[in-house]
Amino acid sequence: MTLPPQDDTPPGAPSGRRASSRLVRALLWRRLDIAGIEYFRLWESAAGPRLTGTVVMAEAGIPLRLKYAVACAPDWTSRGVHVALTRGAVTRHLKLTAGDGQRWWRSTDEAPRAAAGPHREAVREAANAGTGGAVGLAGVAGGNPRPVPAAVEIPAVAGCLDVDLAFTPATNILPLRRLGLAVGESREMTAAWVRFPDLSVEPLAQRYTRLDERRVRYESRGGAFTAELEVDELGLVVRYPPLWERVAVE
Repeated sequence: MTLPPQDDTPPGAPSGRRASSRLVRALLWRRLDIAGIEYFRLWESAAGPRLTGTVVMAEAGIPLRLKYAVACAPDWTSRGVHVALTRGAVTRHLKLTAGDGQRWWRSTDEAPRAAAGPHREAVREAANAGTGGAVGLAGVAGGNPRPVPAAVEIPAVAGCLDVDLAFTPATNILPLRRLGLAVGESREMTAAWVRFPDLSVEPLAQRYTRLDERRVRYESRGGAFTAELEVDELGLVVRYPPLWERVAVE
């Protein structure tokens, strides 16, 4: 999974050769029901659109930071995901890759921060950058290399074209752009849903209905959850009651 330069790539994400990318939009979302905010950027390149973001929020009174990146094919089909969830001294990584036939594979890793302070952390991140985060080392903790966890297939989400990250409104853009719904049109689909805070992955049945150019009704689990989203001309969320609203955009 390749990502644009100077993005919100979680530490240890593959670097590799990156296609030339252009920043399309940067924005802030504010969480409405709990303390939280997100800095988000949308990129475009010949390889396809990319979403990157950093979310800072409280979960049950505990401060958390999530950094994520989603890589898509040119048709907005999800192809790769990397999430890094930091709680206290520990960062958990989830990496998802969609292969042939949209068969999904996952690997997870938990990396405690070294007690020696910022210098040790810099060494760990430099080691990740040097290996691309995918060749032999998943990071360095206390000076000891850790093996990269093996990828495991997730049969339950095979065939899913979109990923849905539960902790951000960013991924609503993926089915909206991929489906290109006309006003009045409604479509059902199933997303590979990354739950929060455990980062488990499961299928989630969804329906999107285009109400007008800037309003979309979102339903999941057969209508058990319903929200009316306000989106901009790109399909990015402006308001997602009762969870998120945009507070700044560039």
